[in-house]
Amino acid sequence: MDDVLKPCPFCGGARIRSHYIRDGRSIGCADCGGSLRAYNGPTDITARLVSAWNRRVAAPADDRVREPLIDVMASLAAAISLLERSPKTVAASDKMFDMMLDDYRGSLERARAFFNGGTDA
Repeated sequence: MDDVLKPCPFCGGARIRSHYIRDGRSIGCADCGGSLRAYNGPTDITARLVSAWNRRVAAPADDRVREPLIDVMASLAAAISLLERSPKTVAASDKMFDMMLDDYRGSLERARAFFNGGTDA
C-alpha cells in the first residue's frame, strides 16, 4: 500500500498493519487491536479503506469549550488557594491533604499549558 496511514484513531499507536482478508482488505492497529475492514465492491477498496482510517472527527469549536473550561480552571485555582490557606483538616491525614493539593495543582498546570498552546491536556 503506497497510501500514508495516520496513527491509530483509537489509541494513537503507530504500528498500523494492512492486510488482505477474504473478499476485501483490513487495516488495524497492532497496539490496541482497533481495525477497519472494506469488502470488494465497485470502487477501489484500498482507497476507501485508507480514507476511512485517516478520517478524524473535527475538534470541538474552541468557542464552545473555551469559556466553560476557563471557568472550571478559575474555580480550581480558587479552591487551591483556599486549601493552601486552610488547616489540613479536610483530609484524613497531612499526607493525603498534600497529595490532593499536588493533584489539583498538576491538573491546573496541565490545563494552563494546554490553553497556552500545548497539546497535552
